[in-house]
Amino acid sequence: MYNISNQLQTAINKAYQLAKVKKHEYLTPEHLLFSFLNDDNITTMLTSCGSNISPIKADVTNFLNELPNVESLPDNSEPQLTEGTKLALQIAFEQTQSSNQNEMESTHVLIALFDIEESHAVYFLQKQGIDRLKLVRYVTDQKHGSFNSKLNTAEKKEKKSNSLLNKFCLNLTEKAKNNELDPLIGREDELERISHILARRRKNNPLLIGETGVGKTSIIEGLSLYIQSEECPEHLKNITIYTLQLNKLIAGTKFRGEFEDRLEAIIESLSKHDNIILFIDDIHMMLSSGSHSGNSTDAAGILKPLFSSKKCRCIGASSNKEYRSTIQKETAISRQFETVNIPEPSIEESIEILNGLKSHYEEFHLIKYNKDAIKACVQLSHQYLKDRFLPDKAIDLLDEAGATLKITNSDITIERSHIETIVAKIARIPAISIKKSESESLQDLEKNLKNKIFGQDHAVEQITKSIHLQRSGLNEKDKTIGSFLFAGPTGVGKTELSKQLAIELGVEFLRFDMSEYMEKHSVSRLIGSPPGYIGYDQGGQLTEAVNKHPHAIVLLDEIEKAHPDLINILLQIMDHATLTDSSGRDVNFSHIMIIMTTNTGARESSQTPIGFKQETYIDKSMKSIEKEFSPEFRNRLTNIVNFNPLSTETITNIAKKCLDECKALLLEKKVTLTYTKEVTSYLAKKGYDKKFGARPIKRLVEQEIKQPLSNELLFGCLQNGGNVTLEIKNNLMSLLFPEKNSSSKKK
Repeated sequence: MYNISNQLQTAINKAYQLAKVKKHEYLTPEHLLFSFLNDDNITTMLTSCGSNISPIKADVTNFLNELPNVESLPDNSEPQLTEGTKLALQIAFEQTQSSNQNEMESTHVLIALFDIEESHAVYFLQKQGIDRLKLVRYVTDQKHGSFNSKLNTAEKKEKKSNSLLNKFCLNLTEKAKNNELDPLIGREDELERISHILARRRKNNPLLIGETGVGKTSIIEGLSLYIQSEECPEHLKNITIYTLQLNKLIAGTKFRGEFEDRLEAIIESLSKHDNIILFIDDIHMMLSSGSHSGNSTDAAGILKPLFSSKKCRCIGASSNKEYRSTIQKETAISRQFETVNIPEPSIEESIEILNGLKSHYEEFHLIKYNKDAIKACVQLSHQYLKDRFLPDKAIDLLDEAGATLKITNSDITIERSHIETIVAKIARIPAISIKKSESESLQDLEKNLKNKIFGQDHAVEQITKSIHLQRSGLNEKDKTIGSFLFAGPTGVGKTELSKQLAIELGVEFLRFDMSEYMEKHSVSRLIGSPPGYIGYDQGGQLTEAVNKHPHAIVLLDEIEKAHPDLINILLQIMDHATLTDSSGRDVNFSHIMIIMTTNTGARESSQTPIGFKQETYIDKSMKSIEKEFSPEFRNRLTNIVNFNPLSTETITNIAKKCLDECKALLLEKKVTLTYTKEVTSYLAKKGYDKKFGARPIKRLVEQEIKQPLSNELLFGCLQNGGNVTLEIKNNLMSLLFPEKNSSSKKK
């Protein structure tokens, strides 16, 4: 039995895991080498021997990818050791014993690999100048510190050359040679356009314009890989691409002029080379980093000779908004560039991109992604993460799912359910609303709402029909879930229906009282103050709430009290499901349901003579609404929902609901509440008012039931639980406590 170190045990376990993930039948020396290359001690050893780790890792990765996958292998099967692997472990064990060491280390196994005949692992090491003798010398000399002093002097000289570029720039071509860049999937048209611009005699500086996350930087990394390929055109061969690291360039520039001095020094270094392309990501930041006073003229003036130079070409990248606000204004800079628009990829293109990147994340996380998980990353991110762009947001889900399973040490195959859980956390919505199918989540919506909202079946039906239409995908894409005007007398359930709807759909409930927005200046509270005013940087109450909770029901209570300017803002939301806040940021309302309540027409409708039909009642209400609200506002509403006055039966049901809610609260205190039918009738008769609706019933329950019970719960016979019975005696509410054998009457 081998006595091995924890370090080697971990490496062997990772090699086994890698072979299982890739469905390899055998554990080869190459699996061990790949695992060793993730060990800091081994990488330090190989680097000290004059090797570059990246090419070795790339060769081993390519070799393992070409090994046949045995899909028929059961998930619980363990890979078998090849004869070469067994031989290496046996030789390493013998070396450990002969050197009188207690534990077998990873270094022993690595050296033992050189005793295997016709090993690809050894061949990959030898390609980078590593042989058995160097490794043995390192192991024997490192204790005395003599090996580290014999570093390759040529390597030192190479690091000193181009020190300025290496200090402030990153060599993408070098990374492409070492297979350290992810492949570029798709984007053939954009890559061809960039190649054509770089081949021009004048204005040969491409400027990539697109939203954050659409893949501008990835295209330049793909260009670096393209230059290394056989298909590379003649004018791009032997080209080196450097990316400017702006954070390093700005770091430490405390005084005016320091930034410009560094920039001039870099330009001077670039001018000495004919085969360098400089990539400046977020190039707009260069034009606003010239000085602490905010004047970008100095930086623009220094960069202009670089952009117009025939020796050095430059590629820039910026967002649409920043291009318009910064670069386009600097005409001396913008006219030196040829713009290339980078649109957001479609869902189908994004799925293709993720399938191309999948293997890289599988190797890193040592897991597998099934097809449904890949589709879920794209589809769910597109559906729920509206403030970001594909493919970046889908790739983030892919990566986070792998990291989550790696940390929890759970399943090695990621499925759709894992992605759903992560999306629910990021979008801040209940996981059940994502995991449930649409039929499951909506099937009982109407029935559940009718069980909670009494006497308003017509309103509930209209709301559920609109939600079904939106969820079916048959409505317009650039619209809210729905924009409803709830009309009716006070206290008939308009606000309550909105609350219960939010609970049933599992989304946030955001309420805004329009009595607070009656003045013209108060409208800015919703979308944020204009530039120059106090609170400009704090955002608006509505826009910030929707950004924080992109899936919600927004209730605008008593909309008739709002200032007309607020109504104009609502027109934009109802028409295009977007609202631009004071900072110029677009806030997405496509997953928001807007409900506005109004009491307009309630007074006229309540004066309807006895015997009038229901249609006449609604007609009177509609006429009042038409007078109050403009045609363009009414035309953008999904529906105007009229709430009926409460009937005697409905009032009785509401009273019973209030009693049942009180009963449920008392059960938590170990108190059992019973009541007679007369109690329900008493509350319905005494608690209902035509002017105030059903709200007085709750106040009556609080005054005549909850307040007397609170004294008994705190100081009386119900401190440790018990029973209480409600009865009506002499037209008064009576509370009976068996423990006291007496009754208390409210007078």
